[in-house]
Amino acid sequence: NSENSNPDLGLIGAGVEVPILNGLIIDESRRNYRIQKINVQKQIFSNDSTENVIIANSLNSYIEWSVSYYKLKALDSLLQIRKLRYDNILNLFRGGILPAMDTLDAFTQLKKTEQELLFNKALYNKSLFKLQNYVWNPEYLDKLDSIVPDESYSLLLALIIDKDVLDVAEHNFIKANRLREQQSKINIRFYAEQFKPKINLELLPLAALSEGVDGFSRNNFMTGVNIELPLYYRKQTNYFKINKLELENIKYQSDLLERKLNTSLNAATLNVGLYKAQYDISIENVANLVVLKNLEEERYLMGESSLIKLNLRENKYISEQLKAFDVLSKYCLELVSLNNLLQVY
Repeated sequence: NSENSNPDLGLIGAGVEVPILNGLIIDESRRNYRIQKINVQKQIFSNDSTENVIIANSLNSYIEWSVSYYKLKALDSLLQIRKLRYDNILNLFRGGILPAMDTLDAFTQLKKTEQELLFNKALYNKSLFKLQNYVWNPEYLDKLDSIVPDESYSLLLALIIDKDVLDVAEHNFIKANRLREQQSKINIRFYAEQFKPKINLELLPLAALSEGVDGFSRNNFMTGVNIELPLYYRKQTNYFKINKLELENIKYQSDLLERKLNTSLNAATLNVGLYKAQYDISIENVANLVVLKNLEEERYLMGESSLIKLNLRENKYISEQLKAFDVLSKYCLELVSLNNLLQVY
């Protein structure tokens, strides 16, 4: 029976292959050996899956921290501009050139920007502490700022991959299920063997006879034949049925897992495309708002616009920029999820 063959019984030596022994009875020791060997293979797949999850979680923390850093940097730049503007407007107000309304509006926008900066600084510190959980060398903690990309788009370049096809049969989860199926088949065969009577033949050598050669008789050999019948037949039947049900459940779980992986891949691929479109739109909006803000600032410097309109343009610009960073974060996180599903790491 080729299904019952054990490839581990093949003898390797000097390039000579010995035919595999087929149809051997699986006793408890042989069953435990084969199951333990499968457990070692399952542990390898489990380790690979665990490493993929750890890398994905660390990348998620890195992305959240990087995006918080970009937000903090953008708000800090706006705060420096509004501080300088407030000081200039305050001096002009004291000289009687500008009305109090401009000073009040400049002060209000300054405090609003400071409040937003403090709020985002708290988010930055939270993401920093989360990232530190994945930093194994304490010496790197003071050098984290050096690993932030100069441009946020660099995050996408590091995460976008060419691989977009999921080989379900080679996925770690599917492989682990196949090993569970092999274990179940081994148990089924083991308990099926328990239904069979066992015949033990023991031949006594002549030297073991106390009577010597003269005392030799045929009965000395016949007493070495023992036949064992299964005593707990009902118990063995239950084990056999349970393992057959377990095998059917494993096959069902494998089919379900295969559908789940394919569905997750389709959903992740679709979400990546949607976030890419949103990010492109956000970047375009930010570029347009920069132009409008610069034009409004030129008009304000020439006295053709008011401070209220300039602050309005700046608020829309910084709001859209922060929104673009949020979309970037979701885009990168979805790419990490997709790469983890494809077992890229």
